[in-house]
Amino acid sequence: MNDIKKQKIIFLDRDGTLCWDKGAFHSHVYDYDDLINNINILPGVLDSLRLLKSSGYMLVVISNQAGVAKGKFTEAAVHRFNYNLNKKLDFLIDGFYYCIHHDTGMESDNTILNQNKHIKELIYDCECRKPKPGMFYQAENDMKNGLIQVVDDSFYNNDIIYEKDRTKIKKEKIEPCIVDKNNSFMIGDKLIDTMAGKNYGVRSILVRTGEGSEEELKLDKYTDDKKNAIVDYIVDSISDAVRLILK
Repeated sequence: MNDIKKQKIIFLDRDGTLCWDKGAFHSHVYDYDDLINNINILPGVLDSLRLLKSSGYMLVVISNQAGVAKGKFTEAAVHRFNYNLNKKLDFLIDGFYYCIHHDTGMESDNTILNQNKHIKELIYDCECRKPKPGMFYQAENDMKNGLIQVVDDSFYNNDIIYEKDRTKIKKEKIEPCIVDKNNSFMIGDKLIDTMAGKNYGVRSILVRTGEGSEEELKLDKYTDDKKNAIVDYIVDSISDAVRLILK
């Protein structure tokens, strides 16, 4: 039996890293449909992804989508968004993994909005929500088995709130591989992104797009050792991140 090949991966946050984050978590599903049809890719992203692909990297999105748990949009909407995003990116993204849970249902200002719309079975402290590394392990396990999770077109023409049987989410066949952690990275605009990457065991890059500049300020309260446990590099944009990776 042949050894499974090692594959270098770029794990990517979605909103604020690949495309403008328009505050989708503060919109209900009907407003979210407008966001789906008006995705704006951040400057330099498309060329950067092309460079990574031509350098032998697989590209995998790792995204918290707690708006599903909060009743703000459906899982079907997440798939439609991901499809339109990947279309704008010339279908360079190999796989999409996302978490539809939320640990408390609370907003960032500690208030609960539209609590009657919450999906109670999705409000719990899961293992996949960043900064936990659960989605990375989902991707790793799939790839070992020659699979990658992709946009599920069975969601397009219905109003699936969420799929209870997670094994039904669409996956495509790929050549079986294991993640080459020494040559893989996580790129995101939030510290929960970089922490998730670090918790998984890959180097992490914070970009100052999206909420990145504000997130960088949070590091001031930490010692250097603690900072190093949260993020490896901080750069202005994904273009700078790719130059760093490929240097």
